[in-house]
Amino acid sequence: MVHFNHNDYPYKYKALDSENMNLQINQWNKITFFYLTPAVRKMDNNLKAYFWNRGTGKVYIDDLKVEVFKKDR
Repeated sequence: MVHFNHNDYPYKYKALDSENMNLQINQWNKITFFYLTPAVRKMDNNLKAYFWNRGTGKVYIDDLKVEVFKKDR
């Protein structure tokens, strides 16, 4: 899941549903996720990227990477 926070509230929220992703059990799965940021309301707003395990089993995450691409002015 990814979203920006403004005054402790999320905006421009986006998530993937793992139940619809054809993930292979007991194997590493590569997941790529693109998020187009909104117009930032304030420069101190935080971007949050995280995983939410809604199940009861263990989930292992390795090599999490967030890349930022900025338009040159």
